[in-house]
Amino acid sequence: MHSDMLLALTGTVPELMDAALRPAVAAAHMSQDAEGTEEGTVLFGYGASNVLTLFGSRPGWTVHVPGHPDEVRRVVLESVARGDRAYIHVSPQSNAEPRGIGGGHGFEMVREGRSGVVVAVGPLLDPVLRATAGLDLAVLYTATIRPFDSVGLRTAVLAVDHPDVILVEPCARGTSAHQVAETLLQVPHRLLALGTSSDDGPVGGGSGEGSAGGGSGDGPVGAGRGGDGGPGVGLDAAGGHGMGDGLDDCMGDGLDEESIAAAVRDFMR
Repeated sequence: MHSDMLLALTGTVPELMDAALRPAVAAAHMSQDAEGTEEGTVLFGYGASNVLTLFGSRPGWTVHVPGHPDEVRRVVLESVARGDRAYIHVSPQSNAEPRGIGGGHGFEMVREGRSGVVVAVGPLLDPVLRATAGLDLAVLYTATIRPFDSVGLRTAVLAVDHPDVILVEPCARGTSAHQVAETLLQVPHRLLALGTSSDDGPVGGGSGEGSAGGGSGDGPVGAGRGGDGGPGVGLDAAGGHGMGDGLDDCMGDGLDEESIAAAVRDFMR
């Protein structure tokens, strides 16, 4: 049974047709080296966090990780309309409510706090909110990890009493750690990066900058382009998984409420 997130993705293609954006809906194989991919290409991945890690490390790509079906529809429509070179990662899980509807791809302050800043990416917001309930931590949310909202993070960190940053993202641990370090280059801080291991294994916690490594699966990534030079849409499973059951589920691998809560408690001691 497909998730509401996947249904939102596949259901948006007819919306694109109705909007007269004339995308060519196609599935094409793409090499592991994405160099040379044309502007106006929108790629999709479902569930495979190693492919999200791959695109998070590639310059020139806008990378979206929507956390709710409404966010999926919005980023697909906007990305195609703008002719973006974008990768949109769809997880089997979703948050209870959409965020960021109404424009903007930067960090959104979901909960205020003074003892540190938690950055929750995409479908991990709800587990993060439950895991940090009762703690005096500011919680930021984003559905877009590239480009990275350096201004939003720096503003939030300078507003708290303790410059401790906890990064929780559904890809390899430390995928965005380098961006955090660059943003806070002049601000002494501590960083806890939570995510999957580089081989999609269980989550691990660590302070400091984590590796943004992690291989891609060998399966196809959707790639498309309109026959008249207009924007295209690719739709296929990324990372060698099919679009059905058995997809990698980072929450089941350890990015659940209890695991996040334990890691945060240890870090904040």
